[in-house]
Amino acid sequence: MKYGKHPYLLIKDIDLIKKSAACPFIWDPIIEKANNDLKSAQIIPTDPDGWLWETLDKAKERILRDCIVYKVTSDKKYFEVMKLQLWCLIDEWPWIEKFHHEEVGLEADLRTGIIMYTLGLVYDWMYDDFSATERKRILSAIT
Repeated sequence: MKYGKHPYLLIKDIDLIKKSAACPFIWDPIIEKANNDLKSAQIIPTDPDGWLWETLDKAKERILRDCIVYKVTSDKKYFEVMKLQLWCLIDEWPWIEKFHHEEVGLEADLRTGIIMYTLGLVYDWMYDDFSATERKRILSAIT
């Protein structure tokens, strides 16, 4: 796979990832979950003022899983469903737990870190797949 100008800090050899996908006990559960993602609504925050760790982790894992499945299969449906969850994460998730912000005065917490980690990986992995407008949307969310 030929890459563009983006440095690809974390995935430099998609062929290596594709080789691991040839192993059924690794790949089958991943593709099964990704196929379920195609039929499921986006994961949304169930209690915006609460902790949300498990729900946020599920959203993060869904995004990253669908990225990898898209990269391995080149099937755009996984890319499209990943973007739906990504935009939901950017637009609907509170980036800091209310107590940490209002009571403790923090500007960031673990939730902020998890969201930034997810956006950073997706931006890196999918750089050439995103349109310029989509890349700008991600960058605007993290700056």
